[in-house]
Amino acid sequence: MAVDVNRLIDGLVSENPRVRSECARELARIARGSPAVVTEMAQRLKGPAPERCVALLGVLRLLGEAASPAYVAVVDCLSRGSASVVGAARAALDAIPSPLSTQGPSLVRRLQSSSAAVRAAAARGLGRLGPAAAGAVDPLLRCLGDPECSVRRAAASALGAMGQSGARIEEALTRRLADEDYTVREAARESLARLQGTEEALAGRVRLLHLEPDRWAGSATRRDLPKPGGAYRDPLG
Repeated sequence: MAVDVNRLIDGLVSENPRVRSECARELARIARGSPAVVTEMAQRLKGPAPERCVALLGVLRLLGEAASPAYVAVVDCLSRGSASVVGAARAALDAIPSPLSTQGPSLVRRLQSSSAAVRAAAARGLGRLGPAAAGAVDPLLRCLGDPECSVRRAAASALGAMGQSGARIEEALTRRLADEDYTVREAARESLARLQGTEEALAGRVRLLHLEPDRWAGSATRRDLPKPGGAYRDPLG
């Protein structure tokens, strides 16, 4: 089986388009019933050839949920220098519903990556794990202060998806209601609404921003903060 898989992987970069297509279809067929084959494909993603990497990512995208064992390896591809590899990795991640629960610790480690794209994708992956990634709360809370808005947004969404309410989480998300980036504010709003269950409770959080703006929003002024009321209204929306 290993020889056949290697042959098929090599065939993905054949000069003959028909061979490439046949190898992709056959590899996908085999991989759907064999997590070991998916793992082998994930290992081959670490190779230096961008053409093979893009081809493998294309097969993983076709596999969807069956490609979960390769989730972390696909995330790592986001730090590659090739735009075609990064684009193929994003498409594959969109097609894979969730990583495996055992991959949580690996994703947590990638929250410290030098690549913002990897950090954001790792946070999204932890969010897709939901309550199974409850041990990642503290690293995700730290990511709410990341300099990149894509990472802050992903971390805010992930915290809501985990379903763990508590003072630390709700206070950290409340601060993000005054984030400079609209998409981060919206992610924080959605997570707070999910954790607190009602828009009324969320409106109470907004009022806190106005009562103690320096505590919750740092240097933000009252003019920049969300307006209090029965429902959250984004000041820039």
